[in-house]
Amino acid sequence: MKTRYGWGPSGDVCPTAFERRSTLAPLSRSTLPSLPRPSLSIPSLAQVVDALEDALAAGGVVLDYHSCDFFPERWFDLVVVLTTDNASLYDRLAARGYSPSKITANVECEIMRVCVDEAAGAYDEAIVKVLPSNTVEEMEENVAWAAGWAVGVCAKRGGGGGGGGAPRGVEA
Repeated sequence: MKTRYGWGPSGDVCPTAFERRSTLAPLSRSTLPSLPRPSLSIPSLAQVVDALEDALAAGGVVLDYHSCDFFPERWFDLVVVLTTDNASLYDRLAARGYSPSKITANVECEIMRVCVDEAAGAYDEAIVKVLPSNTVEEMEENVAWAAGWAVGVCAKRGGGGGGGGAPRGVEA
């Protein structure tokens, strides 16, 4: 469990319990031993979407997933794509003990802007926000920006609660 920022029933921004996308792994991934990299997992996208449908229906949810183009646009008011420079990314992943091949794959994805392009291709540009995430300060600014955005959306909708005041979802 991680603490992420969400919005409460009155539209106030507050910490909320948040399960990482990896908790969906048992129901949404299958290992394909015939692939050259046997540890590669491919999400069963239909199962992931089905598992999240009810949870996202009420709104006010922050969804943290490393891909987004298979989620229905109706789920989101905002899609945030965090980017980082390659040196920072390399150092972060190495510090977390990622294998050299996993680091290379992630750095190549960042160089080719895979996540940015996926979001831009799947959703209206008005809901896609690309933010740099190189330093702790930038990360804190991103949280503050997203929290302010959520408060603004709630205020425009007349507060939080079941009447649709809370944003539908934020893809982070």
